[in-house]
Amino acid sequence: MLYCFKLSNIRVEEVANMNTIAELPKKLEDWTFDTVISLIQKYVDEPSIFDFKEVLNATHPEKGTHAASIRRTVCSLSNADGGYILFGVRDRNKPASTLEARIPGILLERDLRKKFQEKIASLQRPVQFNVIPSPILLPTNSQRGIFVVFIPQSPLRPETSS
Repeated sequence: MLYCFKLSNIRVEEVANMNTIAELPKKLEDWTFDTVISLIQKYVDEPSIFDFKEVLNATHPEKGTHAASIRRTVCSLSNADGGYILFGVRDRNKPASTLEARIPGILLERDLRKKFQEKIASLQRPVQFNVIPSPILLPTNSQRGIFVVFIPQSPLRPETSS
């Protein structure tokens, strides 16, 4: 059975409380390309407060497994202290020769929030989330960008992705 999501706005204070890593902006609207560059350069492994995903919408053979990976990440973040998913940044386990290659960005389609919601729609319980007001444009390609999603800690833990 699919559940509809309660898409309420998450208070700014909730986002501010999440920023245990000093360089993370206190508000989603304050995220910049430099913020993303700083995170990639500083952390060899992704801290539990954020996760990199190269794409939001995978192509055919990977479609089901990618959506399942997104759901697992959402459950993991909501069961812990919450955190951020950065779409458009290649994971460290995928080789990239340059910093620019680590940030291919995602195609800037309409309504990325809705597309993200569709990916997690099959979760057993609604999970709140908030998104960056506008994707962060890549300096080298205005058709691509980084889409940041914030997942707060769930008061209904544990969340499962079955």
